[in-house]
Amino acid sequence: MTVKTDVNFRITGPCLSLLLRDCECSLSDQMGFLVGEKSSVTIQTISDAEMEEEKIETTISINGTFPVGLPFVFCSSLGRVDETTLKEVLGSVEKEVVGWYSFRRNCNHSISLRETILHRELRRVLGHSAAQFFVFCIITTSATDRNATHSLRFTFFSQNHRRLQPVSVVETNLGEPEDNVYRKSTAVDDSFKCLQQVFQSVNGVNNSKMAMTMLHTEMNKHLNTLQSSVSKLQHQVHSHLKKSSSCSYSCAVVDQKSRGDEVMASTSSKITAADLSQEY
Repeated sequence: MTVKTDVNFRITGPCLSLLLRDCECSLSDQMGFLVGEKSSVTIQTISDAEMEEEKIETTISINGTFPVGLPFVFCSSLGRVDETTLKEVLGSVEKEVVGWYSFRRNCNHSISLRETILHRELRRVLGHSAAQFFVFCIITTSATDRNATHSLRFTFFSQNHRRLQPVSVVETNLGEPEDNVYRKSTAVDDSFKCLQQVFQSVNGVNNSKMAMTMLHTEMNKHLNTLQSSVSKLQHQVHSHLKKSSSCSYSCAVVDQKSRGDEVMASTSSKITAADLSQEY
């Protein structure tokens, strides 16, 4: 039986946007970790010649980031990792780490020797036995002379045959990579439907001032309805909190009464025994 393994990498659109924004807003170079989950699906097929083939499809989904800040917080300038410091920095997020990233300003978009060593050290310390499941992202930025245009470039890498090679990462809210268009969802909420109705009603108005006035009025009506529904939900939440607090208080009072009765019973029994001993 032959076994094949395929590895796919995915990242959500908000996660990618937040990652690029944090890197661009940072004052200096930055390092951090990619947080997500790993899922595997095994597919078994039998050919006409009764040859069994097993295919394992593993998907690494990147759902969040964990920025550390300045470089060399948990490692030396040579790329050696301090295990104790790394575990203190990550905390409970350690089990969810699927990779890491490095951001540099105004430099070549290539992996340095220190980053190669650091990638192997992180994979060893974090317990990722399979090298192809641990991903690394390098991010660089550059700007024009007058800072009119800022460009960000990012590439994901995965270790294959002891070398870091580029891998394709699919953005989950996009269609196929060759289409480069957003997927259309059939689920549309009530707020979006209301906005569609407002824009359709304003679309036939020629006067721009009147159209803006109508749009403002309709938007205020919709906000008022949302505000009333939110206030009702808040009132329900407060009432439930009051009920739960009153129940806990009554339970505490009953517990105190029972404890007081026990203390009084034990005291009376002691006094009775003492009196009997004095009489005898």
